Amino acid sequence: MKHSHGGILPSYNVQLSVDSEAKIIAAVDVTNAGNDSDQLLPAMERLEKTFERKPRQVIADGDYTNYRSVAAMAEFGVDYYGPWKQIEEETKFSWRDLSKAFYPSQFAYDSERDVYVCPAGRTLVYRTTIDHPNTTKSRLYRATTSDCAACPNHAQCCSRSLAKGRGRAISRLLEPESAMAFKKKMHTEEAKQIYSHRSEVAEFPNLWFKAKFKIQQLYLRGLDKVGTEVLWAALAYNILQWLRLRPSPDLLEATV
Repeated sequence: MKHSHGGILPSYNVQLSVDSEAKIIAAVDVTNAGNDSDQLLPAMERLEKTFERKPRQVIADGDYTNYRSVAAMAEFGVDYYGPWKQIEEETKFSWRDLSKAFYPSQFAYDSERDVYVCPAGRTLVYRTTIDHPNTTKSRLYRATTSDCAACPNHAQCCSRSLAKGRGRAISRLLEPESAMAFKKKMHTEEAKQIYSHRSEVAEFPNLWFKAKFKIQQLYLRGLDKVGTEVLWAALAYNILQWLRLRPSPDLLEATV
């Protein structure tokens, strides 16, 4: 995996599923994936296999939250909560030599004609629909090459497109119903309150591994061996949690 210093080093991605009430680790896995974007559904399948039932609710951070995961959780039948990472328009388009006045948000959509109108008054018509691997689709709209070439603003808007013999294009994302319902849910105060408990549940075992067990770096290599190393740490953590959760001897004597 790529690390913060820019180098590539042998690394492993540890996945912990933690029960929100008892705070014990319910499932463990180790992958060599560089991110968590596709790890949510496998985690739910591990839990279902282990406990012979699906979790009622799952909370995960933004690295897990994407169109594929949201659609998978809806189909799997789990009530999912997580923050949706919204990429700022300036981050997405600053590298394309676009003036902010010609960012996609400045183009007006005419729903009656199904066209976009640019800030300079040129019309972009629908050309095609693009299927994306993340379960979404987008409709592509493009202006004619002659319209853009004649526009005095083309240097701020579409110089790269004109160099390829094409007019300016923008796309309109068609989100799945599952994603729209998820985003609507996450804007509610109830959902925000539910998600606010994630760090105290999910981050605590990771911190314990590092602070109490001194696992700052894995000692073994290979997914099987590393998986065993992490499993032993999880078992040790759970035993300590069991000692915390079990009734005290004094309480047992008092209730006999």
